[in-house]
Amino acid sequence: GSGLALLLPLRFTPAYVHLREAVAQGMLGAICQAVVINSQKVTATPRTQAFYATRTHSGVLTNLAVHDLDVLRWLGGDLTVTAAATQRHGLTEHPDFEDTGLVHCTLANGGVGVVVCNWLAPDAGEPFQELTVIGTEGTAWISGGKLHALGCNDRSSLTNESQSIGYLATQDESGRAFPPNSAAKADYDINASMLDAAIQSLNDADLRRVATADAFRTSSVAVQAQHIAWQDRA
Repeated sequence: GSGLALLLPLRFTPAYVHLREAVAQGMLGAICQAVVINSQKVTATPRTQAFYATRTHSGVLTNLAVHDLDVLRWLGGDLTVTAAATQRHGLTEHPDFEDTGLVHCTLANGGVGVVVCNWLAPDAGEPFQELTVIGTEGTAWISGGKLHALGCNDRSSLTNESQSIGYLATQDESGRAFPPNSAAKADYDINASMLDAAIQSLNDADLRRVATADAFRTSSVAVQAQHIAWQDRA
């Protein structure tokens, strides 16, 4: 039979998987702050005129921030949206198109999560999606599809550019490969790898069921954030 699934693929990407394992093992301590910056090219995909009518395509928060909110929920449990905003800055030829958004939320443990998203990545550059997690015992971030980290008392980056797994440092350990037994992986196309991993995961019925249910809950949070933003502008 047929089924319905939402594809929020960041949770299937190696760097995000490794970060979640680190958080679950308490290697960063309690999450105090988590910040996501997601800047994408609006011209990367052919768009219909309806896409640029914000109320038709549902808005930047349900379109872009939903991916980032899914990561925050995946790392820190259910969250509560406390504030949200959307604005129009760059695409002046589309007066109804909101191209920037921000969501402020409270994580399950009381920590704070912030999502900043936009469609303003320049055509000549590359889109990017970065995540920083600050815990009581260490800080980790994902940039360029790689996991990086620092202990609170260590100011040197422990990134290994040849590995997608990166390194993790905490207050008690100056730096070690995470996960410990993982072999080095060659650099890869981030988007292709992410989608491949997500599609492959759909073969696992239990994972598909959990991920889909989780994705719908995340979508509900994104819709709530979008409504808050529009109400505040009304």
